Amino acid sequence: MCGAVLFHFFGYVTMISKKKLGDEIRQVRKGLSWTQQELAEKTDVTVNYISLLENGHRGIGIDKLDRFAEVFGIPSSFLVMLSEESKKPDAFLVLIQETIREAIPLLAE
Repeated sequence: MCGAVLFHFFGYVTMISKKKLGDEIRQVRKGLSWTQQELAEKTDVTVNYISLLENGHRGIGIDKLDRFAEVFGIPSSFLVMLSEESKKPDAFLVLIQETIREAIPLLAE
């Protein structure tokens, strides 16, 4: 399971890649027009941690995932849902992911 993180949400366990989660965290951060420095300050981690996380070189624990979600103003389950990978994409999951991505910039207003 190298490069993957397991999360338990909604009564099931899901596996997401560190790279995909990092990409989503980067997208949310950029959607809010924040620098890595700003995100690091808001989440009490280092800029190096943010960089490693966004590039898929570092995993994240549930406590930090919750902190990031809190700072972003979204449920942590949204980050997991955005990052979830499926061999056969479910149309409903794709719709949820698109809706979340569109809503994130509105949260900053």
